[in-house]
Amino acid sequence: MYKPTPPREKKTKITRSRTGCKGCRQRRVKCDENKPCGACTRLGRTCEVIGPSFDFRNAFVVPNNSSTSLWRPKPLRVVYAKDSLAPASVAHNTDNAENQPDQTFANRIDDDLDQTTRPSISHTSLSPNPLPGPVVVKSLNRSENEHFYITHWDKSCLSALDGSFERFTTLAINYTPLKHALLALSACNLSRIWPESDTFSPAMTGYRPHRNHQAASQYYYSSAVGQVARVINQVSLPSPTNTLAALILFCYLESTMGNFTAFQFHADGIAKFMQVKFAEIPPDIGNQLLAAWILARYQNWWRRMNYSSFSFQRAQSSLRPTEEVAKSLFSVSAKRAIVVSILCESYRIHTIRVLKLWADPKQISDPKAENYIALLDYESQKLEDWHSTLMDSELPIECSSHVEPSAKNGLLPLVFESHDSAMNYAYYVVSRIMQCTDILYQQLPRSEYIQEKKEETISHWTRLLVRITIGLDVTECAKKNVYSIGVSSLLMACLLRCHDQEIGQWIEHWLQRWKELNVLEEGSFPIAQVLQVATLVNKERSIGNYIYHIGLPEDDGGGSGKYASYNSQHVDTLVVKGMRSELGLLYSETLSIAVGQ
Repeated sequence: MYKPTPPREKKTKITRSRTGCKGCRQRRVKCDENKPCGACTRLGRTCEVIGPSFDFRNAFVVPNNSSTSLWRPKPLRVVYAKDSLAPASVAHNTDNAENQPDQTFANRIDDDLDQTTRPSISHTSLSPNPLPGPVVVKSLNRSENEHFYITHWDKSCLSALDGSFERFTTLAINYTPLKHALLALSACNLSRIWPESDTFSPAMTGYRPHRNHQAASQYYYSSAVGQVARVINQVSLPSPTNTLAALILFCYLESTMGNFTAFQFHADGIAKFMQVKFAEIPPDIGNQLLAAWILARYQNWWRRMNYSSFSFQRAQSSLRPTEEVAKSLFSVSAKRAIVVSILCESYRIHTIRVLKLWADPKQISDPKAENYIALLDYESQKLEDWHSTLMDSELPIECSSHVEPSAKNGLLPLVFESHDSAMNYAYYVVSRIMQCTDILYQQLPRSEYIQEKKEETISHWTRLLVRITIGLDVTECAKKNVYSIGVSSLLMACLLRCHDQEIGQWIEHWLQRWKELNVLEEGSFPIAQVLQVATLVNKERSIGNYIYHIGLPEDDGGGSGKYASYNSQHVDTLVVKGMRSELGLLYSETLSIAVGQ
C-alpha cells in the first residue's frame, strides 16, 4: 500500500503581519506590529494604523408591483443606491412599454412630465401613470433618475418658487448637496400632485402621496442633509451661497410635508448660518435668498396659526422684520415678501385683540385696545407704501388707479396680467381686511368708535377678494401656490370676518369645486379642512350665530406630518368664538365638524 504523501514544506519561513501600519505597507517592509512600530520610530515618522474598510450602501425597499393598496402585503425587492439612485415606479400598462423599444428614454420622460405638470389634474383615474414602464425602469441609472426629476423641477417647481432659484439649477450640477436638495423637492412635489388611491386613508380624501416618488424624495433629502452637515462647519466653506440655498430648500420640503418641528430646526440653522456666513454671499443673490427664506417662514407660520389652540395664538410674538432685513427686501424689490410680512403681522395683531374680547365677558373696556389699533395703523401705513410701488402691470387690468366696488349679485372677475400679480394683490386685500377695526371696538363705548372710510369696510374688501378669486384658475392656483399662502386659506380667514351670507355660500361652493376637481391641497394646506370650516361657519350663520375665530381644544403641535396623507392633523372638533346676533352676546362653544365630506 502506498503511504500518504508527506506535507510539502513551506518555501519561506516568513510570517506575514496582518495588522501592520500604513507606512510599512507603503515601504513594503515587515512591520513588527507594535504601536508605534519600530521602523516608524527609527525613521521618525508617524505610525498610522490601518483599520478594516467597510463599503456601506444605502438601500430602500419598494413594491414589486404597481398596486396602490397600502395595507395589502406584497413581495418586496431591494434597490441599492449604488446601482440606482432613486426608485422608479412601474407603469400600469406594461405591454405598451415593451412594445415601444424604439422610443428613447428622454422622449418618454418628456411625454410623461407633460402629463404630470399639466394643470388639469384628475386623481380619480391613476392612468396613464406619469412614470416610465418596466423596461425603462430596469435600464435606469443615476443620471437618468436625476434627469427625470430635474426636468420636473424646471417645468413645475421653479414656477412656484422665488425667481432667485432659477440660477441654482445650473450651479447645482457641480455642488451635490444643492443638487440633491433640488431633486428631493422635485420628487416630493411629484408625489403630492400624483397621489395613489388609499381606501384605508383616515385623511378624508381617500388618497395618499405617491409612495415611490416619496421614497425618492426622502433618499435625496437624507443624502443632501448628510452632505451639508459634513461641510457646514468647515472653516473654509466651499460655497456658502449654494449651501444657504440648499438649507432654504430643506425648509420648503419640511413645510410641504407638514413637519413643523423639522422646519424650525432648519430655520434655526439658517439663522445661525447667516450670522456667520452671510457676509461671504454676494449682496444681490444673498438678499434674494433672504426673501425666499422669509416667504417660507411666513407660509409655515400661516398654516400653523390657522389650526392651533387659542393659547398658542395669543402667545405669538411680533413677526415684523428688522429694519436691516426690510432694507434688504426693498433693495431687491421683494414685493411678495414685503406684503406677506405685513399680512401675517396684521393677522397676528388682529387675532390677539379679537381673542381678548372673549377673555372676560364682564369687561366693558380694554385700556390696551388703543395700542392694538396703533399697531394696525402702523402696518396700514406700510401697506400704503407697498401699494405705491406697484407698477400699472401689477394692478388690476380693469383700471390701473382705482377699483370700483361691485354689487353683491353678479360679481365680475378682477383680471391681472399674471398669476403672481393677482396673488400679491390678494395678500394686499386680505391685509386690509385684517386692519379693519370694527370688531376691535366691540366692547368700547359707542363714542370711542373710529369712523372708517366706506371703501375700507370688511364687506367691500371681501367682495374684492372674491372678484380676484373668480379671475384665478383653480388648477393654476394648485400648481403655483405650492410654496406660498394659498387663496383658499385667505378665503377662510376672511369668511370668519365677513358676515355676508351670500359671500359665505359662494366661498363654500367654490371650495366644493376644488373637491370635485380632486385638487387635494393648495399652499400645502388641505382643501378638505378649509371646506369643513366654511361648512361649519355657514351652518352657524344660518341660525344667527356669527363665528369670528376658531381654534383647537388642545394644541397638537401642527400634527404628525403628511407622509401618508394630505393633512397632518385629524380634526373632529373645533372651539369657536362667536356672537349671537339676536342678543348681541359673545359666546364660546365646542362644535363637532363633519369628517370625510
